[in-house]
Amino acid sequence: RQVTMEVDQSQDSVLRSVFDDLVAKRAEAKKLWNETKNPAYNSRQNALKLVGNALWGYNSLVFSKYGSVLVGIIDTGTGRYLIQNAAKWEESAGNQLLQIATDGQWLLQSNYAEFDVNAFLPKEFKTEYLTMESEEYAGLIVIDEKNHIFRDAKGKTVKHGSTILGRSIPRIVDKFIDELADCLFKKGDPIDVLRSWSKKRITGFPTKDFVSYKTLSKHPDQYHGTTMYANLIKTLKNAGISVRYGERINFVKTRSYGYVPTILLKDFMAIDTNYYISYMCTIAEKILKIPFKELKQHFDQNVRLDKWQE
Repeated sequence: RQVTMEVDQSQDSVLRSVFDDLVAKRAEAKKLWNETKNPAYNSRQNALKLVGNALWGYNSLVFSKYGSVLVGIIDTGTGRYLIQNAAKWEESAGNQLLQIATDGQWLLQSNYAEFDVNAFLPKEFKTEYLTMESEEYAGLIVIDEKNHIFRDAKGKTVKHGSTILGRSIPRIVDKFIDELADCLFKKGDPIDVLRSWSKKRITGFPTKDFVSYKTLSKHPDQYHGTTMYANLIKTLKNAGISVRYGERINFVKTRSYGYVPTILLKDFMAIDTNYYISYMCTIAEKILKIPFKELKQHFDQNVRLDKWQE
């Protein structure tokens, strides 16, 4: 009473066709975004990514009318299995592993080691559908085991790790990190970078570059005490603005009014530039391995942004 089933692979499935279409459209939108920096293209590529992820997620749910949880596990699990074994393969060849991510690995490769996929998968797998790609980098700054800054062959800086690539890091700090990394890759004096963030320069940045954000990961009523997030929620509610679970709150640190949601920011509120300078200094401390107090003396701490700009 054994039933054997064989999948007809002579033509693509409906989902595969849909996914291929989404991937192609997103690639085009990303290309246009990189070329023009038009926010409409960035919104489009994010929307296409979301739709693709939603389709895949539903396909793997146990109550889905189509798809298979087992197929979902095999699909994602196979990738992780191969990445982990590729990492062991590289280490056995004498290469130093920096980090394993969900879609690849970062390593210092002294010896070339061609990974043999067939050695780790059953013969039933059609390995011609699997591809492994690599990128070479011209420079590397190791901050800690989870945070690195790379310089690719074209001179582009690539940051990896939540300390330096957190989604809530304000643009002004992100720009500072890029400048500091560029200086180190060019073997310059990093103290010159710190000194370059003068009062005149910082006041030239629009307020949007000082914005951070927090996405509420629980119900608003569960944020208590005097924490930054609790105060942001309280400020919004006092202004008659409702806040929901999963909502993103954009905010700026001001000198006299603390953390203020950008929707309530007024012209007379001064940006707390000392806070952002300290933010820069904290990251510089991790990159340069120089004490915070020693670094901060090189920054201009008395900066005021009298009128915020859109």
